[in-house]
Amino acid sequence: MESLQAENGQSRRSGVEMMFDVLAVISDGTYKPTHIAYRSNLSWNTLNKCLKYLIKNGLLHESSKSKRHRYELTEKGFEVLQLYRKVRRGLGISRSEDSVTSPGTEMIRELLLS
Repeated sequence: MESLQAENGQSRRSGVEMMFDVLAVISDGTYKPTHIAYRSNLSWNTLNKCLKYLIKNGLLHESSKSKRHRYELTEKGFEVLQLYRKVRRGLGISRSEDSVTSPGTEMIRELLLS
């Protein structure tokens, strides 16, 4: 899941980076799916794939009242997000460089899968 270089020279986010963006947006207090999609800059389809993956792996909890869905970080999701932020700081990757290929992406992915 490495970032891809687009034709215009800008890099794309990896799947891991997109999932962490979703976790970060939710941890900042955004719970509704349309708001999460907007704030994390993801299409509806991509957001739904991320949400399903994060729920399946115990990082998010989904609650529903009638047809309205809300998402909240689980304790595991909060811990993983904190670890991700700590690794990024340790690697000297600032928030303004999020769209640049991150050298720590593979290491973070391995930490998530362990």
